[in-house]
Amino acid sequence: MKLVALIIIDEHNRDIIEKLYQMKVTSPTHFDWLQQLRFRRVMDDQQDKLNIAVDQTNCVFEYGYEYQGNNGRLVVTPLTDRAYMTLTNALSMQRGGAP
Repeated sequence: MKLVALIIIDEHNRDIIEKLYQMKVTSPTHFDWLQQLRFRRVMDDQQDKLNIAVDQTNCVFEYGYEYQGNNGRLVVTPLTDRAYMTLTNALSMQRGGAP
């Protein structure tokens, strides 16, 4: 199940990169790039620790290393992407959300 989920997510990422390439997105401020769920490493100088940040649109969260189990996936659609974007924006406005 884990391998199937990784393959599905990898195929989705490949499709997104192809779409961005065809649209000739070159700026990191282009909305088609900003709407993607991205992970990056951030150095916390106060604790001398390396953290992971999750970015999407104008939202930034610190990754909390929550374990959600080995969830199965059938497919990732544009509606799935839109749901993630809606939930991250709701969480950043402290409104919460339930998929």
